[in-house]
Amino acid sequence: YTDDSASSDSSSSEGSGASGCFPKGTLIAMSNGTQKPIELLEVGEEVVSYNERQKVFSSSKVTSVLKVHSSDIHKINESLRVTDTHPFWVFNKGWSVIEPTKQKIDLGHKQLAMGDELLKLDGQVENIFSITKEGGEEETVYHLKDVLPDRTFFAGGFLVHNK
Repeated sequence: YTDDSASSDSSSSEGSGASGCFPKGTLIAMSNGTQKPIELLEVGEEVVSYNERQKVFSSSKVTSVLKVHSSDIHKINESLRVTDTHPFWVFNKGWSVIEPTKQKIDLGHKQLAMGDELLKLDGQVENIFSITKEGGEEETVYHLKDVLPDRTFFAGGFLVHNK
């Protein structure tokens, strides 16, 4: 896998309005080769990440986990549930979110679209074939606020950013 459009930019707490999150049950790729539900991740654990500058898979430490509430849940490709402002890596496009206008700070993210190619944990890409908004019921979601040093991790098998 190579893509030249990449650019990147210690506690657990509760709150609301994090910049992008995943609901309970979302599997996160761990550095030891296993997967773990996001709600069970602990500060200090290491996840698989991607070093954008070197274009290699790497390992990063979780240094902060936020537990928040959201009703803005979408489903990508009928499987991965995510809030509408969580950044995904899109091949030849860069970091993209479902609703860029809803981000509290303009981070220059593009909008996810049908046909976009997401980078998967196995190094392959998967085209987006569906993005659907769920019913709007508020639920607890989890945000890996700090994942260092690479600030990326794999959620539901796809490369995402911790912002």
